[in-house]
Amino acid sequence: MASWFSYLAGDQKSSSTLPPVTALQEQRAKQISSLQNLNPNVVELKAQTEYRIPITHQGHNISLHIFLPPQFPQDKPVVSVTPPVRHPWVSPTMEVVGCPGLVSFGVHTDLGRVVQDIVREFNRNPPMVFPPASNQQPQMNNYPPYPPDSATSQVMPQPSSSFQPMPTLSGPPQNTYAPPFNTAGPCLGVTPSSNSISHIDFPQSVEAPEEASHTKSTTETDHAIFVNSHSPPPFLQGPSNSYQLPDIEDSFSVLGDMSSEQLQLILDDERKFMELFESMPGLKKFYEQRTELYRICQELAKKNLSYKPELEKRKERVRELEQEQVDLNETFHQQCLKQQALNKQCDPQLLLDNIRVAAADAECSSDSLAEDFLEGKLPLDDFLKQYSEKRTKFHLRKVKEEKLMQMLSDRSLRY
Repeated sequence: MASWFSYLAGDQKSSSTLPPVTALQEQRAKQISSLQNLNPNVVELKAQTEYRIPITHQGHNISLHIFLPPQFPQDKPVVSVTPPVRHPWVSPTMEVVGCPGLVSFGVHTDLGRVVQDIVREFNRNPPMVFPPASNQQPQMNNYPPYPPDSATSQVMPQPSSSFQPMPTLSGPPQNTYAPPFNTAGPCLGVTPSSNSISHIDFPQSVEAPEEASHTKSTTETDHAIFVNSHSPPPFLQGPSNSYQLPDIEDSFSVLGDMSSEQLQLILDDERKFMELFESMPGLKKFYEQRTELYRICQELAKKNLSYKPELEKRKERVRELEQEQVDLNETFHQQCLKQQALNKQCDPQLLLDNIRVAAADAECSSDSLAEDFLEGKLPLDDFLKQYSEKRTKFHLRKVKEEKLMQMLSDRSLRY
């Protein structure tokens, strides 16, 4: 008997030692359930870690591989594509990096819908599949070939609903400039996946439609702020205006004619070393382009500051309109209260009560005239004239009272 109790007690103790389910594990299970419910053809390769979704389009079989890291969904999932394809959303390492939902993935982002968006994009804009067993990338497409050894320096374009040619980058990734400070801002920025300076936005010169030209007004209130279009400098190329360092020579011909003593002298003398270093054509070109970028940024900053007076006028105008709206709102509420008071005066039940009181007053006046006549206080002619007027008024009010009562009863039966 004791053994059975010890056995049961031992089971309860062992079951109580199981670790509780954490909130992260519960959220991970919800994300996996959403992935399986919204994508019926998903295949589980490794439990709660790796999944595959096959896609067939125009005779090509493409597979999406979804890898969930240990700290998922705190960490973003990794979505890769096989076989090698070319698509604006796919990086040279065959990872999906252009999906907006995947870029901004958070703990409460729906993984199933993110994967659905990727599948829809591939069906709407099918990627170009590389030919099998060939090192040559397909040329008959709308995408330029990837540069050699650019897996870490490729700048992906912004995601869009239509195909956009990917920017062609020249030079190995070692030539990519990475500033030691954070230059992310309205003018300069560093993309998280590369070391290139990008996102220097220059408004393109686009012809305005005729409808927009007719909406311009010469008044100060309706005057719009138009930004003059600028063209990016020639060293900023591609849809994202990415800056690439000029080509750096692998060898320096000027050093080939120097002896070991001269080279050692240059190494020992910092001034000579810097003179030789700054005489490099690539470095000179870089300094010139950097100065040009500074000038462009200063011009943009000055132009933005020049809009401050107009913006202050607009802000003042907005404040005036807000105050006018407050005054009109107060007037509107006062008029509403006045209307409610007038509506109460025209209430059918109130009108019925007033008619009843008026009819009772007319009847009381006619009765008092009859008493005065019986007491001899009024002559016959005056009594007949006044009494007929009072009784006529009484009967008219009585008829109105009965008619209004009938109307109210019909209305109550109707509704």
